[in-house]
Amino acid sequence: MALLSKTCKQAIFAIVVLLGTIGVAELALRVGGYEGNQFRSILFGDDPNSVLLFEESPVLWWKLRSNATTTFLGKEVATDDFGLRAWSSQNTKKNDNEVRIFCLGDSSTFGWRLDYGQAYPFFLEQRLKKSLGKVVQVFNGGVPGYTSFQSRLFFRKIVDQVKPDVVIIYSSNNETSLAQYSDAERSEKTSRMLWLRMRSNRLLTYQFIKGVLVRTKPFKVTGAISLEQLSEFSPRVGLSEYRDNMVQTIKLARQKGVAPLIVTVPNHVGLPYLFEVPAKNPQVNLLVTQVEERIMKREYESALADLAKAESLAPDYYRVHFLRGKLLEITNACSGIAEYEKALECHPFPERLKGSYNNILLEIAADHKVPVVDLYTTFRNHPLGPDKLFMDSCHPSPLGHKIIADLIEGPILQVLTADRKSGNLT
Repeated sequence: MALLSKTCKQAIFAIVVLLGTIGVAELALRVGGYEGNQFRSILFGDDPNSVLLFEESPVLWWKLRSNATTTFLGKEVATDDFGLRAWSSQNTKKNDNEVRIFCLGDSSTFGWRLDYGQAYPFFLEQRLKKSLGKVVQVFNGGVPGYTSFQSRLFFRKIVDQVKPDVVIIYSSNNETSLAQYSDAERSEKTSRMLWLRMRSNRLLTYQFIKGVLVRTKPFKVTGAISLEQLSEFSPRVGLSEYRDNMVQTIKLARQKGVAPLIVTVPNHVGLPYLFEVPAKNPQVNLLVTQVEERIMKREYESALADLAKAESLAPDYYRVHFLRGKLLEITNACSGIAEYEKALECHPFPERLKGSYNNILLEIAADHKVPVVDLYTTFRNHPLGPDKLFMDSCHPSPLGHKIIADLIEGPILQVLTADRKSGNLT
């Protein structure tokens, strides 16, 4: 008994010392202004200010900080009480005669490298206010780097706070980023002891120790990669998981009395792809490199001749079709869209760019009777051309965002009218 008593005393003393050490460390970190939960990633352009805008999340992995104001990628960015990008103070409590639209998505919705007033949620709010003649709030729920998996969890977390009448679902830009695990697998691994980590995460001491010991590996989002390396990674969200995420988001929205609206995701098919994969035949790679050099020198006839040789050796190599599309556009022979789409079909990896993810959206819209706006087809066929509609391979330009708002406004008004007739909207 004496030994047990001594052991208990030692244990109690150790616990007291540990708690005291944590308390002193916690006080020091708070007095020292430690931000905590810092999250910096190549996904965000490696901007040093990303730690002022983003924080780690045990469930979502990262999220926007609430009530933050900073410069990010050269643009002023502010967030509201909900942790959503905002351009002015937004009412947190919903009024009886107020219409709320929630734009769920990734960096395209957020407004990548754009001011808030250049992103489609802003344009849409201005249009709806004029059309409806009442109080309208359009919430920008875009979070850079999010996939449909994270968006689904984020919407579940925030829907009861925002209480939207309509949710616009715009997601698939990040599904095919390469990672060691898919999002679903990563979630399963990180869900262990989640309740303890969520409570510990309130302590700056825990956040500091975690920041020192745990280094987040960035996703591989672009660059050259061999077929052998390609097999070592997984897409963050595969096609079947994508379908499941979208269906669950739609079902959740309807359970909460929120009308869903799907938009297909546009991209600039005439720009280099996420991952460049060399051909198996070294001679083909040499010829393709030669073609690129000849294009730079404006030696177009020689480039076409080299391209023909490359195609005879590897008719299904995607870069052959991609470069032919470039040549067609440069020489004003015709649009290169058809060749770009052939290239995408031949590419060994980016299913998003092949249209597979967008095809799933169209199928889901038909199966679940959800209104859909086909931005992908509209942008691809738009007379202004992709260079004016995009900032890069997938992020719309300010003009592109205006077009998105124009295309979405009509279906939103139809949804609101249908809900009003059914008694779901006051």
